[in-house]
Amino acid sequence: MTPTLRHAAMRLFVLLLVARCMAFAQQSGVEVRSPSAKLLDTAPGRIVTASVVITNRGAQTDEFAERLTLPPGCQKVAPPDLPFRLEPGGRIVRVLAVAIPNNMPAGQFNLRYFVQGRRDPSSSGSFDFAITVTSVEKLELIVEPGPTTALAGDSYPVKLRVTNRGNSRIAVQLAHRSTLGFEVSADAKSFTLEGGASREIACRVKTDKAFAKHTSHAVTFDVTATSPSGKTLTASQASVVEIIPLVGGNRDPFHYLPLQLRMMTLAESGHDVQFQTELSGAGSLDEAGEHRIDFLLRGPDVRNASLFGERDEYGLTYQNEHWKIDLGDRVYKLSPLTEKGSLGRGAGVTWQGDKTTAGLFYMTSRYRTHNTEEFGAFVRQDFSEKFSLQGNFLRKTGGDQLSAATLPQNIMTLETHYRRGKLLDLGLEAGVARSDSGTTDFAYRAEARGELPGKLSYALEYAHAGPDFNGYYHATDTVYASISKSFTPQLRMHASFNRYAGNLALNDVRSSVVNRENSWNAGANYSLTKKTELSLEWMHTDRQDILLPAAYDFTEDVARIGLGQNLGKLQFQSFLDLGVLDNRITGENVAVSRFSGVVNWHPTARQTYSVFAGYGPSASTGSTDKSLNAGVSARWQVRDNFDTNFSFARNQFDGLTGRVQDQVMASLRYQFANKSSLSLIGRWSHAATTRTTSGAADESAVLLTYTVPFKVAVSRKQSIGVLAGRLVESSKNAGVPRVVLRVGEQFAVTDEAGNFEFPGLKPGTCELGIVQDSLGPRLAMSTLLPTKVKIRPSGTTRVELAATAAASLAVRVIRHEFADGSAMKTSGALREAGGLESAAIELTNGRDTWRAQTDRSGTATFERLLAGRWTVRIASSDLPPLHTIENPERTLTLAPGASAQLAVRVLPQRRTFRLLDRGTIR
Repeated sequence: MTPTLRHAAMRLFVLLLVARCMAFAQQSGVEVRSPSAKLLDTAPGRIVTASVVITNRGAQTDEFAERLTLPPGCQKVAPPDLPFRLEPGGRIVRVLAVAIPNNMPAGQFNLRYFVQGRRDPSSSGSFDFAITVTSVEKLELIVEPGPTTALAGDSYPVKLRVTNRGNSRIAVQLAHRSTLGFEVSADAKSFTLEGGASREIACRVKTDKAFAKHTSHAVTFDVTATSPSGKTLTASQASVVEIIPLVGGNRDPFHYLPLQLRMMTLAESGHDVQFQTELSGAGSLDEAGEHRIDFLLRGPDVRNASLFGERDEYGLTYQNEHWKIDLGDRVYKLSPLTEKGSLGRGAGVTWQGDKTTAGLFYMTSRYRTHNTEEFGAFVRQDFSEKFSLQGNFLRKTGGDQLSAATLPQNIMTLETHYRRGKLLDLGLEAGVARSDSGTTDFAYRAEARGELPGKLSYALEYAHAGPDFNGYYHATDTVYASISKSFTPQLRMHASFNRYAGNLALNDVRSSVVNRENSWNAGANYSLTKKTELSLEWMHTDRQDILLPAAYDFTEDVARIGLGQNLGKLQFQSFLDLGVLDNRITGENVAVSRFSGVVNWHPTARQTYSVFAGYGPSASTGSTDKSLNAGVSARWQVRDNFDTNFSFARNQFDGLTGRVQDQVMASLRYQFANKSSLSLIGRWSHAATTRTTSGAADESAVLLTYTVPFKVAVSRKQSIGVLAGRLVESSKNAGVPRVVLRVGEQFAVTDEAGNFEFPGLKPGTCELGIVQDSLGPRLAMSTLLPTKVKIRPSGTTRVELAATAAASLAVRVIRHEFADGSAMKTSGALREAGGLESAAIELTNGRDTWRAQTDRSGTATFERLLAGRWTVRIASSDLPPLHTIENPERTLTLAPGASAQLAVRVLPQRRTFRLLDRGTIR
């Protein structure tokens, strides 16, 4: 069967499968929403904040862990790395704070908030934000071209050029970072630059002689300056040089899979000590990287025995160019509308062609009171890089009694994705669900983001799912819209609108609260100085529970004033909310105020300290009861192999119960010389209700983990061959040391005896060459290089190379003129008139050919010449008028190590006239 017929058959099979199979994905036990703008606008060096609302939609109390996926270089300031607990139907507002680095490039970046239940890991949810970073002016730093290779133990130069593109005098500080820890020196580290001025800085890098790995060494140079207005200017550039070890190479014939073994001891007050073991690995099964594997084996299940206890999990994923196979406990997913991702035990397979991708899976959910079974399939066609179309199909059976009316159920959705550069990134999905009982319902979703002309950034999302649609979205109607624009480098404005409606069927059995929410905000950020930013925002929130008796029904209008300060190593962001709360249940119309602030201190590259606090009524309940959320965290890298972390958080609520919860977590990690590590994590939690007779509840737990990384040989390398040899000086029969030879991208250096070796070359024909500069000026290769060498697989190929003392030749082209008279009347005597510049000279021995031009003195020098007969030719095309070369081609014999000189005369020509005594001049 031809590839075309095979692909067509595969597509037909998948389409038939899709036509017969429907799909279903279950609703997650946790809901994640955000009242903040989906598009966040900021400048480099600031702290950007947002908030998310998490609701426990499950039937049991659970403890939730959260994770932020940040853009590269960004740092999380809040919330701390501590879990939180929610009762069934409980809701909590989490404030996110992220520090944007000073050197963050301009553009749009993604920020994802993810939360997952510890008791029920399949209860998970996420929310995506887009961060737009505005452009700023920078210093210009250029690394001049320099050496591309260096021998281990040698030092090499790096030349920098720093330019002040502004019009004011600035003081510049230079710093450097070496990826291999080599010593770097510079002739200036602090200097001043006038406006528009440049300065060259000479640096030198000293490599380590014992370095035994051929790799690239990068030195990153950072320049920092403060302008008169207080703006911090930064620029970074890197110098990359290949380090060639004097002795190196990998002789190991096996390819290895990296693995990690974790042995954990868990202890908690009121429980017996528990032990858990985890074996994991990820990597390729062959040296070409065409077959990859990722697995995790962990047990036993000790979730209920400790705060640090984890579930048992046994899962494996195999992947190659066209196939992906999942077995065991994996996250199986299809699309945002059906299921963003569900943890279950089963199997799945995906096939990917050039433009067609298809897959199916079967799994049973885990860790739920009533587990479900799911079977799904999808097919996607990529019509171009800009447009793709995907069909998703799932079927679900099982579930609890509340789902019995709609389960078993099939879901089918059609999804498309379209991109048009920066202007538009559009995703559309629509689906229909049909239960075996005959109930039918629908859902649809659209998301778009991009940048319109005028640098107007936008993000839009709309999702609707009917009451009998049991995908990831269920009985909800959600709208997000955000826009942002920078009018000047100092002024940025934004606006957003959110609308949410849950439990569209008003089912009081499934939920005792039916939420309807509409909110919008609009504001601006203005940079008062280069270090200080002021923000002003108006926020409107209208939330009501339409299922009587209502749990809440209120409207809140708040003006938010924010102040951000960037002091280099110290950053802080604070907000003050002032507004009016109209509670339609109690009839109260009261003033509200709340405060929040974040401070981040980075005194050294190894230390970070953060403090956050928020006080005031919750923006999501409509109650005037105050709540306090505060905490501190510290990170200290004591040494490269030893670090410590500490976090403390307090959640304090007013109201009838007056709940208070304190949490402390501390960790130590030490890495041994063999890369194994020992870590100790402790956690203490205290919860109390100060206004009731309920007693305090304290929990404490300790986790001791010993981690051992190792590797296992999984295949034998098929591309192992050794090339060895010796380079000798013929006249002395002695080895030539410190000469660099090259085969492709691999290097070898001769030792003191002239021996060299390439331990791991691909079998077949290769080209052996030499780095001429490493041979020195006094030697020349008598063996013709580069030369073809055939490498035997799993064997050693030997070559013998010879060098000889090099000869040199200096050719001087001398122009002469008549000593007396002129070209028409002279005695013929000549005198030197100086060297002839830019004369073309060619030197050849039949094997090698060298060409050069004479300098101002008329001299061209040839070095590294083999001994023997050489022919010298001087081109006559560039001679002065009425001049000729005396013997334009000559042959001479050069002795080994000889330094010869050759003088070539350029002579004037005599001009002869014949007088005619008759005739007619016309």
